[in-house]
Amino acid sequence: MKKLLGELFKSKKNIRNKRDSDGNGRKILEKRVEEGTNRAIKEYREVFNKLAEYDKA
Repeated sequence: MKKLLGELFKSKKNIRNKRDSDGNGRKILEKRVEEGTNRAIKEYREVFNKLAEYDKA
């Protein structure tokens, strides 16, 4: 019985740790998506600025 309770406790702890790592994984993913979005916006701004310069000429 004691061994069974120990295994149950370990499995709950592993599930909790997995949730924590998944939470951190989501934060990392959100940060990467935000960085990628900001990079894409910056590149589009540069392209539109170049197009505006060509339109002026």
